[in-house]
Amino acid sequence: MHKVFAGSFKSRENAQERVAFLRPKGIQSFIVSTIISGGTWFRVQADAFSTRENAEKRVNEIKAKTGINAFILTENVGSNPTSNSIKSPRY
Repeated sequence: MHKVFAGSFKSRENAQERVAFLRPKGIQSFIVSTIISGGTWFRVQADAFSTRENAEKRVNEIKAKTGINAFILTENVGSNPTSNSIKSPRY
């Protein structure tokens, strides 16, 4: 699974502001929290795809509409669910 994120914040309020910023631009998103190095981060998820190609298209769409450098987090479904890797978009 390739999840597209339009930001990652230490503050939930900042994540909420990002969701509100994206909405009028036609980008639906929601906040998911995660623990990184013992601290809570609030990520703004803008979509999820089974193919990397579709995730990269979404990243490019977000960049074009907002100027935000979104990123892709790839999860290996069916294996260790905590084993995630963050991948930058390929241009």
